[in-house]
Amino acid sequence: MEIVRFNEFCKILNTDYNRLNSNLYRFNFALKSFNNSPYECGCGKTHYLNEHHTEMRWHGKPLPIVGNIEEMIIQDCKTDCSFINYVKNKGFYFYKYKTIYSAKLPKSYIDSNFGNTDLTSKDEIKKKYKDIAKFYNNYKFYEYYKKGSKKLIISSQIQKQFIGIINLDKDLENLSNNLSNEPYRVLLVGIITFKFMSVKQMNRVHKDMTKIYDIGKVLKFEKKLMIALENLLDGNLGDFENF
Repeated sequence: MEIVRFNEFCKILNTDYNRLNSNLYRFNFALKSFNNSPYECGCGKTHYLNEHHTEMRWHGKPLPIVGNIEEMIIQDCKTDCSFINYVKNKGFYFYKYKTIYSAKLPKSYIDSNFGNTDLTSKDEIKKKYKDIAKFYNNYKFYEYYKKGSKKLIISSQIQKQFIGIINLDKDLENLSNNLSNEPYRVLLVGIITFKFMSVKQMNRVHKDMTKIYDIGKVLKFEKKLMIALENLLDGNLGDFENF
């Protein structure tokens, strides 16, 4: 671990105070997967990752394992620590993090904005998670072609589910916008972490959506549906694995 001045910390990590303060997640659900994982701090103490008292100011991309995040900028608020830390995954398992840089916040930056978020939002987000999970759990798997022929079947039930896919994309987009533009994958990790749905069911649904998308490219399905499918099946997200 290298202890540096705050300005140097920001320069190295290409960030600044305003950005760190705007990306404050007091109840970041991704942390639930590795609660109580230790990390060293520039204050000289060992702190522990926890969804309730770790302030996540920034995070990198999720790794292939669900719930695993490659790198984070975090601060411990349980002990009122004045240091922020850049930690990075140091192994295959998601609970092993190493502190690379640590910096003490200047007194002028330690104000009421730090560690003062709306705690009631956790229940609101969990409710939205449940609503999104409901679509996945109630998803119907249809045959899109008449058996033994190439004739496409688009029943009223299938059309209704297509509308549901479009609405799912809207719900995830709205939730993302309320959480500093979190990518869909991180939101889906939260849903799985709270056991509102299984990884297996999500993968089954995404596989069927891929089938719909492939058919839609050939038959020119409605643009709204195709855009929603592209967002939900973003190739940069990778496949979900078992915990």
